[in-house]
Amino acid sequence: MGLIIEIRQDARKEKNWAVADRIRDGLKEAGIVLEDSKNGVRWKKA
Repeated sequence: MGLIIEIRQDARKEKNWAVADRIRDGLKEAGIVLEDSKNGVRWKKA
């Protein structure tokens, strides 16, 4: 899970919103919700 979050964070840093959104949406479909905060990204099962 850490690797997927890292890839998404890299996409966000590069302002590649399409990839970042695709990762987030794909995880949501799999029942995992990402929560972005100023302290980093947390994930939980939906």
